Amino acid sequence: EEMTPREPSAREREVAEAVLDALPGVAPAGRADLPYARVDLVPDHDGEPTLLELELAEPSMFLVHDGAGGAAAGARFADAIVAALGRP
Repeated sequence: EEMTPREPSAREREVAEAVLDALPGVAPAGRADLPYARVDLVPDHDGEPTLLELELAEPSMFLVHDGAGGAAAGARFADAIVAALGRP
């Protein structure tokens, strides 16, 4: 399997945002508390984006697809973990 980054369409982004907004019971502050989330969508029989899978933990993380070889995404992820632990 080979995965490559791509920009979502406006409709795909809208559906993904709605999925993440539906998570207030998963994290105390809802999606703002999630250090990582990936929303996988597929088109339904009418071509509308439909949730296939929601990843809140991912062993691969796909950090290398940040345009900086993983450095920028890795730093953001580390900052999110530190913030979640309540440390400066």
